[in-house]
Amino acid sequence: MVLDDDGARPARPQLEVAGLQAPPRPTRLAGLTSGELFASVAAASAGAEGLPGLQSGMLRWGPSDTKGIFAPLPGLESRAPKQVATLVESGGQVLIGDGVEIDDEVVPYVAGFDGTSWRLLDPPPARGAVVSLVETPEPALLAVVDEAGPADSLWRIHAGGDWDVWERVELPPVQVPASWFWDQQAGAWASEPAPVAGLVPSPRAIGRDAAGSLWVSARLLLADGTASPHHAVLRSNGAAGSLALYDDGQVHAAQQDLLPRRSPRAGDATCPQVYVHLYTVSEDSPEVGTPELRTALSGPLGSLLLGEVRSQGERQVGLLLAAGDYEAHKTAIAGVAGKLRYRSRATCGHPPLLRGWRAGG
Repeated sequence: MVLDDDGARPARPQLEVAGLQAPPRPTRLAGLTSGELFASVAAASAGAEGLPGLQSGMLRWGPSDTKGIFAPLPGLESRAPKQVATLVESGGQVLIGDGVEIDDEVVPYVAGFDGTSWRLLDPPPARGAVVSLVETPEPALLAVVDEAGPADSLWRIHAGGDWDVWERVELPPVQVPASWFWDQQAGAWASEPAPVAGLVPSPRAIGRDAAGSLWVSARLLLADGTASPHHAVLRSNGAAGSLALYDDGQVHAAQQDLLPRRSPRAGDATCPQVYVHLYTVSEDSPEVGTPELRTALSGPLGSLLLGEVRSQGERQVGLLLAAGDYEAHKTAIAGVAGKLRYRSRATCGHPPLLRGWRAGG
């Protein structure tokens, strides 16, 4: 922690790596149960003939190491990714995935740490970057490839032999029920009938839980391959059904329902009494309610009740109003506060009252 004039804030430790011109900043982290820690980094380095370049690689710490060991990423056709999109601990090893540009096309990139060095795996036969990886006990690897367009793909390879090849995993269509959504323009809930045909999942991420089930987050596509407003979470091992997610409006409404209930505000139907703070009085001042204030509050506002209250350890002067009086006189009160250079602030209810008097006298 660093302590300065702005208070306490987390300190940022700098990593020093031989051969890199600037301290690298980790972008992805993963740890093994053995205590090893891995971090993907990209930093400026001294390239060929002393020219600056971008060196991407992995930092590795042993269970008791204080300094990380830097290892460049293996190249696919002499090209290594500039950053790592996914870095995961899976099945007791560490896997990384991304994409590299070859002949103006992005090709998937997958590598794994074998305990000593990073080993490049043959990529899935697709175009795009690997954005999610997971390993199963078989052993097998599954990778999500972010391809061009709305449709992305899921690939699987057995990791036991040298002759295994990636195969595409086709996810079954998802039948979406009729759904409700928040119509922003109408300001009301509206319903949308269920699509007649099942929607095609386009995977975005994959993970594996402690029970061995695979979970796939997917965007659902219409029959013509275009994106729909629906998303789903699919689970292996006999899931009862997909978990359909709501659109942004429904998620926001659900979040609002989960928030703690706020106290009524001034002007709400559930607020019977309003306190309008006008100004603060010094502790040693005998005078409360200046002549200028009483003059300004004359006329229609003369019947309003002024009160001296104790709030947050201060003496304050404000108006004590019924909810209807506040709504009726809100504009006039704001004008009085502006004329006398007060900063009026309305709240529901009032702090402990010390004394009160009518504005007219």
